[in-house]
Amino acid sequence: MGSLNVAAVTAEVRAILGAQDTNLISDAMILSQENAAYINDICAKHPLPDLDKSTTQTFTTASASSSATDILYIKGITNSSGVPLREVSDDEWVRLGMIVAAAGTTPTHWHWAGTGTSGTVTISVYPTPTSAALSINYQSRPAALTTGATTIDAMYDEPLVYYTASRTAAYLRMYDDSTKLRQYADALVASTHGDKSQGILRGDKRSKPAGRVLSKDGGE
Repeated sequence: MGSLNVAAVTAEVRAILGAQDTNLISDAMILSQENAAYINDICAKHPLPDLDKSTTQTFTTASASSSATDILYIKGITNSSGVPLREVSDDEWVRLGMIVAAAGTTPTHWHWAGTGTSGTVTISVYPTPTSAALSINYQSRPAALTTGATTIDAMYDEPLVYYTASRTAAYLRMYDDSTKLRQYADALVASTHGDKSQGILRGDKRSKPAGRVLSKDGGE
């Protein structure tokens, strides 16, 4: 469980950006940026065991919408014997489509084919099975943060503050500051994970970006 609640993150973002005036940016807007950072910069890129889920789905066609409606990203898919299917890229999937495979065989490959409706994702498998029960292991999408809520893992409290500040700075068209704040947040995560986390920029931990002081019209 995280140690910072929404109000604390909002206060820290305001302090970093020097944006104390609620006429310049509202608490609701900062919360919107915090949720975007929480979902896209933290949960979608880094392993959070509290969000791990698994579901079994029977495939009878080459592509199907997931039965689960809260998939953020898929960690892996295995067949009924526990053998993992290999994930393939878009290009590899096209090439697989050119290969004639025996009908009704057990799938050996899977492909994220896109986002479906109502929170589902479309999953394609190859070869096309007559009927195959596959276990889908995934990281689920957490509920949006609301006033008083805390994050899943305290490890990400400080990175979340700086990712939120980066997104808020971009909203305020402070693009250079947004880039620096994101680089600092990336470096915080990298130092926490020993540079082994998914999707983060590599590099040494930088010194904290200096705060800014903004007027009501967004100028310094």
